[in-house]
Amino acid sequence: MEIRKFRDDEVEEIVELTCAHMTNGDAIADEVRKSAAEGNLYAYKVIEEGETIGFISFKEGIEFTVPHPDIEEEIGKLYGDKRVFYGDAVWVSPKARNKGIGTKLLHIMYDGLVEAGADYLMNEYWVYPGGKSTILPLSNVFGEPLYHKKIQGFYADLDKYGMSCPICGKKCKCSAEIIIYSMKGEE
Repeated sequence: MEIRKFRDDEVEEIVELTCAHMTNGDAIADEVRKSAAEGNLYAYKVIEEGETIGFISFKEGIEFTVPHPDIEEEIGKLYGDKRVFYGDAVWVSPKARNKGIGTKLLHIMYDGLVEAGADYLMNEYWVYPGGKSTILPLSNVFGEPLYHKKIQGFYADLDKYGMSCPICGKKCKCSAEIIIYSMKGEE
């Protein structure tokens, strides 16, 4: 198993993985391409036997899959004077889950954030109808959160932005948990 940064010539693979396993739609594909072109996409992948079996990406800024100006403004007032990065995507192939790969990817992201000079990490954890989240159980990698907000129906407007949910389709009923961690050890 090899874990390495995505190369510049692999942007379309990031687009494909994001659209296949995360939020789908032209808006997401365009955003990934734009972020990569601007140098604001940090992405790593796990390769086993020539196949990508996991990836993680993060960017600088305060942004969500679906715009929520009120929450973005609240977070900006609290942390916007520092460098805030957000976890953009994390995925592990079903055949490779429960083997510690997700945790390894989160540790790599943590190290990448430190290297990039992040003050804070903001994560938007997708929570499926019924409360299941594939990533939330791994969130302890980053320590105790400084900020934590649960938002029901967070993705209800996905279709207005040309996206669809991998679980619900166009009419998403999923919720989110927005969590911010300090990368500098402050409380």
